[in-house]
Amino acid sequence: MSCSKSMQLGGRWRVMPLALAIVCWVCSGCSSEGPQRQAVRGTVTLDGKPVDGVVLVFAPKGAGQVGATAVATRGEFSLDRTAGPGVGEHFVTLDAIEPDLEEYAQLRQAGKRPLSSLKIPARYSKLGALHADVRADTENVYTFHLKSR
Repeated sequence: MSCSKSMQLGGRWRVMPLALAIVCWVCSGCSSEGPQRQAVRGTVTLDGKPVDGVVLVFAPKGAGQVGATAVATRGEFSLDRTAGPGVGEHFVTLDAIEPDLEEYAQLRQAGKRPLSSLKIPARYSKLGALHADVRADTENVYTFHLKSR
């Protein structure tokens, strides 16, 4: 083995402890001492029909809690434990997803209706209309039945 080859290998091995230390330091922030996230899933209907293209925001009621955002597709939403909200009480707000300006132009060129036909009543986009109690000791499944009137 040439000198330059052994230097390359030695250099890699000297970097490994540093890389391992960085990984351990980063993961130490993921300990159980921080906010505990939970998986959540459920359904959203409007007047008994599954909704498509709705953003759900789990907004924590208490300080120190972690919120989350999910998208309902064909009336269903889910977040795994890494992306879910923290344990505790949450307000849940909903809003229809509207296309951004670039997407709007593409839809118009394709001859499609550019704005969402789904109209979520304004009361569901305000804190207090819907709630979720996220728990660590049970499966967190929610059903939100929205009414247009």
